[in-house]
Amino acid sequence: MSFVSSFWGCLCFRVVGWVGCLVVPVPVPAPVLALALIAGLVLVLVLVWVGGWCGVLGGEGGLGLGVGGGVGVGVVRGVVGFGGWSTWFRVTGLGLGSGSVGSGSGSVGSGSGSVGSGLGCGGSGSGSVGLGGGGLGGGGCVLVVVHGGPGATHDYLLPLSVFASWGVRVVHYDQLGGGGSSRVEGVGAGFWRPELFLEELDNLLVGLGVGSDYVLFGQSWGGMLAAVHASRRPAGLRGLVIANAPVSYPVWRAEMEVLRAQLPPGVDEVLRRHEAAGTTDCDEYQQAVGVFYGRHFCRLDPYPGPLMSTLLEMHSNPAVYHAMNGPNEFTVTGSLRDWSVRDVLPDIRVPTLVISGRHDEATSAAVRPFRELIPCSGWTVFEDSSHVPHLEEPDRFVRVLGGFLDSVGATARDSSTVSGG
Repeated sequence: MSFVSSFWGCLCFRVVGWVGCLVVPVPVPAPVLALALIAGLVLVLVLVWVGGWCGVLGGEGGLGLGVGGGVGVGVVRGVVGFGGWSTWFRVTGLGLGSGSVGSGSGSVGSGSGSVGSGLGCGGSGSGSVGLGGGGLGGGGCVLVVVHGGPGATHDYLLPLSVFASWGVRVVHYDQLGGGGSSRVEGVGAGFWRPELFLEELDNLLVGLGVGSDYVLFGQSWGGMLAAVHASRRPAGLRGLVIANAPVSYPVWRAEMEVLRAQLPPGVDEVLRRHEAAGTTDCDEYQQAVGVFYGRHFCRLDPYPGPLMSTLLEMHSNPAVYHAMNGPNEFTVTGSLRDWSVRDVLPDIRVPTLVISGRHDEATSAAVRPFRELIPCSGWTVFEDSSHVPHLEEPDRFVRVLGGFLDSVGATARDSSTVSGG
């Protein structure tokens, strides 16, 4: 239920109370009393009906009233065809009604028409979505969010939807093989390569019609993908955010050794014993992994719901993560073992914000080359965070990323009034 629906529900009870105050203490003839009660009930029904429609128009998340001059934040979900598969997406923004985009004929409650041509359910189509001539971007800048993993889902990055209330439409998607996107069976490990996911990102931008004006936010592995994408200098890219990403997996692996050596006495010994024995599925090993994660992955206890949603999905569907990364964050045995983006960084020409946590598994040594090699870049370290500052320090994160979005003209706000700290 949206905030608007709740508001109207409360108002209905207020009206009933007002009618009661008018009816009970004042001596009036029975026919007048009956008419007053009927009128009150009719008014309540009208308010409930109006409130229901406002709840629909307000969209999921229900900012409903008071945002964008009374325009609600809505959510549109759907799929974009990608080869023989499909990429699941979610767009959050002002003026979008909640709805789903199907395979060529689904309508969306945006008040401006329907979408359809070019969206292939199950991956049978290609093309772009049109909503009132502005695409899902609404004619303005779009924030496209690339999640980590590989093999994770968008869920843990859903808090970035807050920027929809700033007038920026926010695109989340699940990369191929995970979440709502197609599962790919019967392929070898060589199928899962970075170029596949770069092609998927390009296809998504075209399919949603948002490639003419966007900021790209990549987190962890997604930050590496975003860096390579930006190095190819797409015409519509306005700015780049690289969050909690290493410049290369060789550096990442070396830094994991440093972090493991700093764990409490005995923890790394347990890890190495089970890794050598091939018993990494046992409870003792998993408990030792938890010690590392509690220091360098997420320092919150318990983990926030959005993060748990992603981790549970990865636990039930680990194929991509195992093929590309390995059994866990610090044991990289998959196809990414030797992958690096260092050489392409000087080719990035858009303003770039680099983000990391003081206790991040993506250590300063792994992150620093982004700042040193990207010509127009800045680096913000979150002192009380590890690998997910948007969850660990959400208020400061919104200020920092919001300030960057303002600085590149992605929002309708006055950047001179915003502090990026």
